Amino acid sequence: MSTRQLSEPKGFQRATASAALAALTDRNGSQRFLVADEAGLGKTVVARTILVEMMRKRRTPLVVFYFASNLNISHQNRSKLLEMLPFDEDQKRAAAKVDRLTLASDASYRPTHDRLHLYCLTPDTSIPTFRRRAGLGRMDERALIHRLLVGRFPSLASKAFSDLFKGRQPGEASWTAARRQYDEIEGIRDLQGRFFDALGKDRQLALQCVDAECLSAAIASLRPAVLMGSLRTALAMATVDVVRPDLVIFDEFQKFRDLLIDPPGYKADDLVRALRGDVSRRPAILLLSATPYRHYSTRKEEASGQSHHEDFVKIVRFLFGSDTRTPNRVEESLRKFGTLMMSPDPSFEELGDLQKQLQNLLRPVLSRSERPDRTSAAQSRPRSIIGSEDVRVFKHWVNRLRAADKRLGTVDPVTFAVPYWLSVPLPVQMLGKHYAAWRRAKTGKPQRGEPALRRSQRDRLDAPKVWPHPQLRVLNETVSAARLSLPWIAPSLPWWDLEGPWAAPGAGGGKVLLFSRFKAVPQALASLLSYNLEASLGGALKRSYERVGLAQPLQLKSDRPTLLGLFFPSPTIIAYTDPRHGNPKTITEVRKSMRHQVAAMLRDELEVKIVRKGRHRPLWRIVAAMEQRRSTILAGKWPDSLAIRTSWLRAAAGQDEVMREVLDNWN
Repeated sequence: MSTRQLSEPKGFQRATASAALAALTDRNGSQRFLVADEAGLGKTVVARTILVEMMRKRRTPLVVFYFASNLNISHQNRSKLLEMLPFDEDQKRAAAKVDRLTLASDASYRPTHDRLHLYCLTPDTSIPTFRRRAGLGRMDERALIHRLLVGRFPSLASKAFSDLFKGRQPGEASWTAARRQYDEIEGIRDLQGRFFDALGKDRQLALQCVDAECLSAAIASLRPAVLMGSLRTALAMATVDVVRPDLVIFDEFQKFRDLLIDPPGYKADDLVRALRGDVSRRPAILLLSATPYRHYSTRKEEASGQSHHEDFVKIVRFLFGSDTRTPNRVEESLRKFGTLMMSPDPSFEELGDLQKQLQNLLRPVLSRSERPDRTSAAQSRPRSIIGSEDVRVFKHWVNRLRAADKRLGTVDPVTFAVPYWLSVPLPVQMLGKHYAAWRRAKTGKPQRGEPALRRSQRDRLDAPKVWPHPQLRVLNETVSAARLSLPWIAPSLPWWDLEGPWAAPGAGGGKVLLFSRFKAVPQALASLLSYNLEASLGGALKRSYERVGLAQPLQLKSDRPTLLGLFFPSPTIIAYTDPRHGNPKTITEVRKSMRHQVAAMLRDELEVKIVRKGRHRPLWRIVAAMEQRRSTILAGKWPDSLAIRTSWLRAAAGQDEVMREVLDNWN
């Protein structure tokens, strides 16, 4: 039995967990808490620490529902949450064998550990009416529901009734096998009772009474997807009644916030209300998100009361539950803070007092940790200086507006041009037809002496030495091309000494917050910064700039088997090699050591004859052949080729057919 060493939480993670525990275990409070730590600071570690503390001194297992936006994230974080249990066997017994609430109604699929029961779920699979889509669900679910209905009302048993639940896709043999697995269900009578209680409360079915006659009438009047959605919801509700979670975790909940906050004019069903704690025996609710509310809203949304500020206040009201006074105070303080910030002469002392007041009000339900700012105030606020090229851009922009002054009416072109010129780099090229200013201006080819990024210049990757916009120049200095070229930022808490570009000053800088007046600014900055990076890397283009941009070299296609070789975590190489073997000091030594290890693996483990002279084989062919060989002569060890194929198909959700063609090439 193998064991795993649990990584200890950092000090700030323990502090966050302590604050969350105080809220989640307070029976007199809302028992809701939001961990809004910045991305990468270990919100999952905080959640795991909370689970460890909640498990202490309990006589019964801690039942946890963990919701993520998709099954890949849910399964990935399941292993992180289970690290608190040192033995592999304990981790297997603590995790549910199914990933949807309906199937967890069968006790054989539930966890059996004596301290922790963890269910990893998603709203789409476990809440059938989520986003009001309903659906037929999986065949296993329909087979179980059929078993419950026919078991209570034998008069419903018929070929037509069975075909309704079977659906169009499965064959008769598959349907029969699915039904047989539920011939014997532990606690069937209790489950049936809870299932039919939930059916009787379903608003969609609106049954006068729960009997065969009323059910038959509902089945005849509803579309199959709507009918199955209600039946699956009732079964999921029965599961919640039986299992009774102590804690529900919603990870990155902003992706399914409608689950927590009802849209206008909509009332959630009993299942959703039970999961978010709107019932008498409510579970504790832990929210995890680095971005718990929208950071931007359009003027139209603000006019209709859907601003990002209102979005945040709704989250605060959810966190405080039945306490309405504190959210009202938070909203009033936020309003005062915003008004004071926009005033001509704000009082920074008063702003500081409002900030402290807001922090004290929110601290019982919310925690936010951010990476420390290692820059001084002077460094974090670089000055932008207007140069001669900037003035030339302004002059030509005004001239283009003057050429169309009839459409401007009485508006002064100079006054009209200033805000666009200050905010948007190269406004003639970057604004576009969505802006009235651009449509009114006399657009066309660049005039003589007008600063612009010309097509010939772009195709040569010849970026201007000095960009004609003051803020863009400062941004280029702050976020240099060398820094943008890194595939990821340097870690805040590195495990080893950083080298190369990650050791350079600024490599650990995580984020830059930009405020812009116009929606064209983010798009303009993204395109110009990206182009500047491309130009800095040098090299001639073999094709036109447009064709290079459309090439999408990392897009999965049937004629690109090499992509799998680039991203394939080979079980064979992982098992038989170690880049740290021999304690190499340089990358050259690492490569030399790996060459010897791979050769020994091929020769001794896979029994492959190595010849010094032979035709060159692509990397993906070597990797594919190596995995096939290992699956053949070392059967039963590590994932075999079939398991690898299944994993690739799962990872290529939405591109299954393309992945099958690529894997056929591998085979």
